[in-house]
Amino acid sequence: CCGGLGFVQKALAHGVPVCVVPQVRSQFEVAQRVLNSNVGTTLDAKKITPSSLNSAIRKAIDKRRKVQEMANVFSDAETSDKCVHIIENILAQSQNS
Repeated sequence: CCGGLGFVQKALAHGVPVCVVPQVRSQFEVAQRVLNSNVGTTLDAKKITPSSLNSAIRKAIDKRRKVQEMANVFSDAETSDKCVHIIENILAQSQNS
């Protein structure tokens, strides 16, 4: 992928490793975070070859365990946010009663 933040977040939230080929500044920042988090790989668009793409994809796939850990964090955060929302609604309703 090109490294758009939304796409990368969705991929990681679903446990899918990414191979980022950034095109614009913000995508380079996302690509660096992907590398730092060890949840995917990056390639330089100007130097990409079929062989380097194949290698980067294989290396990204090898990071599945780490990516699944991150997906679990996303899932836990989503569950926590839902719980907070439910509790806030219950508290608001009890104050209005």
